[in-house]
Amino acid sequence: MCYIVNCSDLHTVHPTNLLVKYADDTYLIIPGTNSSLIPDELNNITQWVSANNFKLNLNKSYEMIVHHSSKKLTVGPQFLENITRTHELTVLGVTFNSSFSFSQHMQNLTAKAATSLYALKTLKAHGLQGRALWDITQATLVAQITYASPSWRGFIKAEETARLKAVLSKARRYGYLPTDFHSLEDLLDSSDESLFRSIQYNPQHVLHQLLPPPKHADTASPSLLYLQSSCAKSLINRKLFNDDIF
Repeated sequence: MCYIVNCSDLHTVHPTNLLVKYADDTYLIIPGTNSSLIPDELNNITQWVSANNFKLNLNKSYEMIVHHSSKKLTVGPQFLENITRTHELTVLGVTFNSSFSFSQHMQNLTAKAATSLYALKTLKAHGLQGRALWDITQATLVAQITYASPSWRGFIKAEETARLKAVLSKARRYGYLPTDFHSLEDLLDSSDESLFRSIQYNPQHVLHQLLPPPKHADTASPSLLYLQSSCAKSLINRKLFNDDIF
């Protein structure tokens, strides 16, 4: 909490750039058109760190250039001194690369799921049965699978989805979950719906600003309608598209 209070006055120099802060993680996001402003922003952060008696750990600082997967990156900004340029980042437990592929995250997830299945097998062999076993499975295996799913669901491939389905199917087949337990689609839909409703109805939500401007229908009881986006991969665009809220 002390860090959150202290870093509340850390802002970007240029309003078109963005600083995203969560606990003690800070992410500087700069559009490609503003790449020449990177030194100014880093110098501002360095000065703020010094003025507030913090230490900037360059060994844990990385730069990643994000670009569309269909476009080859030919020219990028100059390399930053003492900061490693990477093609992959793990942000709050979710791994993605510079072209927004979550393949590595899916590999990590299936590996963790295999470990959890083995642990559940061991617990069952030692006598854990029924509701208690199901609760443990939901608190471990299912929680692992659904963690931060709204952020990656729209970007994974069909075969990666199939692997997650196979994990849940195995858990049901071995009795770690009830036979009528939710499908993967139901679990992911529930996560999407819960987060989107929080965003939609809470103007103070950090993601609320990403919603398009509201548009009222010409009815006696106007409802909020949003403009449909052409890209349905991110959570907000997926929900706007799938729910026909436009």
